[in-house]
Amino acid sequence: MATTYEDTSLTLIFTPSNPINTTITNARDGALLYRVVTEFGSKSSHTETRVVSATGETLASWVWKQIRPDILTLGNAAPVSMSTWLKKSMMPFNDTTTFSIPTDPSKEYQWKGHTLSSKDDKSDSIAVFTPSRWIPRSRLTPEEMKSGIRSTPAKLVVDAEGKEILDYIIISFSVLERQRRAKENNRNSVNEGRIIASSTLAPMTAV
Repeated sequence: MATTYEDTSLTLIFTPSNPINTTITNARDGALLYRVVTEFGSKSSHTETRVVSATGETLASWVWKQIRPDILTLGNAAPVSMSTWLKKSMMPFNDTTTFSIPTDPSKEYQWKGHTLSSKDDKSDSIAVFTPSRWIPRSRLTPEEMKSGIRSTPAKLVVDAEGKEILDYIIISFSVLERQRRAKENNRNSVNEGRIIASSTLAPMTAV
């Protein structure tokens, strides 16, 4: 599992901005680099996400679990618990997640939010993800208005070091971004529920 590219940095575009079903292309020439595909299961089968290379090789797959960690398969390796590879910090208020390269466990990398760095040198970012953003109508160019573009693309910028481990960056990012968005959706649902509840409660009256 090794995908390498020339130049000093690489910008990847995610279309659409969906970590579990997206096409990832090179921003420079539009070349296909990866696809992330999810097959949703029924009551008798599991939901599974796969990261596929441009040549059709399945680089990784993971089976979703509701309570326990997902089950991850990296390449041809045996399936393991997701938490075996992606290790979340146990420190309170620390949202970092660490992973290592299977062929060289001494190389450890750490995601903090949307930024990846080496665990040994957190001062320099190896990869940075920028989410898609809606563009206010007043800021749209005539070309964007005509083409129907209404948002900036979701993109991941990877430096020279990151390109050497690009497959693992894409796999780890896809897993963590799904988890992050799921938590965000849950928080939004709770907040919406609180707003609805507070607005529908009958006012208290003195007896």
